[in-house]
Amino acid sequence: FREIYRENPLNEDALFGLALCAHNPERHKEALSLLQTLLKLNPAHAPAYNLSGIIAAETGDLENARTLFSQAIELEPAFLDAQRNFAEILLLQEDYTRGVQAYLAILNRNPQDIPSLLRMAQLQTEAGNPEKAAAWSDKVLALDPENTSARELKQSVLTQ
Repeated sequence: FREIYRENPLNEDALFGLALCAHNPERHKEALSLLQTLLKLNPAHAPAYNLSGIIAAETGDLENARTLFSQAIELEPAFLDAQRNFAEILLLQEDYTRGVQAYLAILNRNPQDIPSLLRMAQLQTEAGNPEKAAAWSDKVLALDPENTSARELKQSVLTQ
């Protein structure tokens, strides 16, 4: 990415790749600077908003993260990672009803989205609803019979 960036500092893929590489706690400022440069070049770059939101969440700025994930979704409505990230921010902000609704909306449009199905099973487990958790796990296992997470989750709720 550095070589491509040196040759063409306007290359969006190189900027985003460098930001991804810099995405760790020690280099958040560098990643954000690269993402800001990218968004100046292309204000419609949904993955840049999503990664910026991830960094905001990691640094504790949940409200900004929520806004950034919303912007990513607005620009690219089918962007599942951004949708899931938005749902998780709602849950982190203790807006459980809207967080679950966000996951249900994802699954309404993408009924085979295994990460969202698994998260619903986890949320039902946390809420003390073992039957519902098992039902969500079964949906995952119907799509992916070898899914270890779903198997473990279902086994844990059945032994409660």
